[in-house]
Amino acid sequence: MLLGIALLAHALLAVSYPQQVWVTPLGACLPLGVVLSYCLGQAKGASGVLRVRWGLLAVGTGLWMLGWGMSAYSQLTGADTSVVLPYLMVFALRAIPWLLAIVLTSNRKILAHTRRFDIAQSALLTLAVCLLYFPQIAGGATFTIPLTGAHQYTYHELVNVIIAAVAVAFVPVQPTMSERHFAIGLAAMLVSYAVSALVVNHLIIGGIAPPPGSPWFLLIDVAAAVFMVHQMVLAQGTPTSDTLPVNGFRSIVVLLVPAVSPLAIILISIALADYHAVLAGSIACAALGLYVARSVLTQHAFQRAKRELEAAHAHMRWLAEHDPLTGLPNRRQLTQALNAQWDEHVKAEAPVSVMFIDIDHFKLYNDTFGHAAGDECLARVAALLQQAVGTMPQALVARYGGEEFVIVLPHTSLALAHRHAEHVREVVRHAGIAHMATASGRLSISIGIASAFPASEDPYPAGLLENADAALYAAKKRGRDQVNSQGLDGNLLPADQSV
Repeated sequence: MLLGIALLAHALLAVSYPQQVWVTPLGACLPLGVVLSYCLGQAKGASGVLRVRWGLLAVGTGLWMLGWGMSAYSQLTGADTSVVLPYLMVFALRAIPWLLAIVLTSNRKILAHTRRFDIAQSALLTLAVCLLYFPQIAGGATFTIPLTGAHQYTYHELVNVIIAAVAVAFVPVQPTMSERHFAIGLAAMLVSYAVSALVVNHLIIGGIAPPPGSPWFLLIDVAAAVFMVHQMVLAQGTPTSDTLPVNGFRSIVVLLVPAVSPLAIILISIALADYHAVLAGSIACAALGLYVARSVLTQHAFQRAKRELEAAHAHMRWLAEHDPLTGLPNRRQLTQALNAQWDEHVKAEAPVSVMFIDIDHFKLYNDTFGHAAGDECLARVAALLQQAVGTMPQALVARYGGEEFVIVLPHTSLALAHRHAEHVREVVRHAGIAHMATASGRLSISIGIASAFPASEDPYPAGLLENADAALYAAKKRGRDQVNSQGLDGNLLPADQSV
């Protein structure tokens, strides 16, 4: 409503007093006052970086209004060039808070350093803009870019286009939805103003040449109108989630955006070189230096993140294939290893054996010493099993579940597996782990063994584990602390070789 009233008031003034030089500056200030009021209200209600950005936008809008006010004063008083030109400098200074509002996004997790470089580039761009104006003010010139052609473009138009381009470039890199809505509104306002300024200067003033307060100059209100329409209509659809999805396009733009500010600085430095070549070269080199430093640090951050991701992936893969308590391969890796061994032994026509191991009376151990001691016991037995198979080529020790372990013995007959099993049992028994709930007072294990000649028509070694488990059950039934062997029918070790 306030925007409509402001636009209507400017239109009435333009229609009623088209010859008055103060109509256009005053009329332009009316919608800008609505924008300023809205920005201050948003800054009051926001928090964190977004609050600062709204405040910076309000400061830039205030300087814009001040420039129009100084312009009206110059027109009314008929001031000479030395008084007129300072208001042009005020117009230029509004670029400082606008640039800061563009690049000052909330902190990014991986690329936290980028915000500091963006602010440094923004400060350098602002310095280049100011240096572009100062020699012009001192010399009383007209701010015209020395280009050949029918149209002469001013530094104001160059700065407007550059700031608008930077604002558009930074829209895709906004980290949150609320900041993206802010950036879109700011970019829309700056682009609208850059376009309307070119139209007014070159088509209206340079072509139609209307009186200073003509309704044609209502075009300069387009920027404020576009901004307010976006804020009051489009921003109403803000979703409940403030998180922006990551996609390929956004990732590419994030990599390209850092080049916008250095290119803008170099472009201004080219114009500045007409007044001070060394200073212009220094600013351009500083812009390139900041860009290179930012790129190197960004690459370093990506490499560090990649290494951390690879380490996390390796750790997750290890957790998926190992038992975290004992560090042994878990049941999943055991199944994969058995399948691989089975296929290998089919080709080699060699036997493969497994031991199924169970800690005797482990429930009583937990009940006597507690579960913490039980975990220590499992870890100790796992270490002893690994120690015991040190002389067995390619043997794999895995935790099957609970207090049960499995040892896979490639290229091992049932008789040899039985001897290995007796060695394993003796290693655990002679470790002297106290177990007061048993008659011997020491921890012991029971082992069941099974062996097979893998065949291609039986690709899954489930039967081998089932027979080893059956042999283990028989060993426990006979009194525990012993080894029991059991063969399979069919393609297994002949009975005369079994123990």
